[in-house]
Amino acid sequence: MAVEDAADLATFFDTNEFAASATYTPPGGGAAQMIDVIFDQVAPKERGPDGELVVVKRRSLRVLKSVFTTAPVVNGTFVIAGVTYRVRAIEDDPDDPTGQIYDITLAVTS
Repeated sequence: MAVEDAADLATFFDTNEFAASATYTPPGGGAAQMIDVIFDQVAPKERGPDGELVVVKRRSLRVLKSVFTTAPVVNGTFVIAGVTYRVRAIEDDPDDPTGQIYDITLAVTS
């Protein structure tokens, strides 16, 4: 799906279509915030040190920057479907020409 304008973004992050509900909490226990995210769990294939094919599970989410009252930071947490994930990295989504979406890499903590 190409994201080109506000209507596209609204459809992309509609929980009835593509998104999931999540709760973001900043590190140190600040105020939690309910938001809609696009949660992605992919298993890309990588080559190990001996050239063997290794499957590494990458968990990431995409979220509109505008939904945060305070920008997300590394070591904050997201709870999605009862599972807690720690924020490992935050970048601008390279596939978003509008510059309005974060690409956040997660690690499982529970």
